[in-house]
Amino acid sequence: MRTIQDIRQDHVPVIIMGHCSTLPNVVESLELTGRRVHGIMDRDYRGQDSISGLPLLPDHEYLRAGTREQYEFFVATGWQPGRDADMQRTNAKREQYLEWMSRFNLVGATIVHPTAVISPGARFGRNVRVGALAMVNHGAVVHDHATIRDQAYVSHDVTVGRDSVVQIGARLTGNVQLGEHVYVGVSSTVVARQGRPMLLADHSVTWPGVTVMRALKAGETYSGRGSRIS
Repeated sequence: MRTIQDIRQDHVPVIIMGHCSTLPNVVESLELTGRRVHGIMDRDYRGQDSISGLPLLPDHEYLRAGTREQYEFFVATGWQPGRDADMQRTNAKREQYLEWMSRFNLVGATIVHPTAVISPGARFGRNVRVGALAMVNHGAVVHDHATIRDQAYVSHDVTVGRDSVVQIGARLTGNVQLGEHVYVGVSSTVVARQGRPMLLADHSVTWPGVTVMRALKAGETYSGRGSRIS
């Protein structure tokens, strides 16, 4: 795990893996912090020279030994909860890129927007993104592949699990523990009672704008009108 001081010392060029709607935000965050984006890999765009102004790179060349060690990699293709065909394809695409990161031992880039307020005592994994005006307090831990979106608030003692998403304007307060693949909806608030850890277990989801004050079971979706099992 690394601190914001460690992240700000990163200067290795970054290769982005996968197109997404927030690609301009990802590139902006890198460029504003002095990171160079070398290009993007995405097999869905084979035959093109570029994507959104970024050179399209042949993945077989940049994943081979002797070349991949010169870069850090960031999986931009995100995931969302849901079962429709488009979401399933996007989620599968992300999992493919994460599998490449593991198989080829790629070093993940951690991207923090320069307007985010980050405590020196917060800890971050690899392939993490923190958006504009987000706040992450002392003692918070954000694991690999997690996303903290713009204006989100992560309080002290919060743990954000692997591949979890804290959406725009969401707030995590108290000893909140997010498992893996947890999705906290836009402007949701998750509050743990003082001194007590509260777990949102793997693959749980909160709807936008709700307030959650109890633990969620694995796979549970909380709507604010009670809850249901997905």
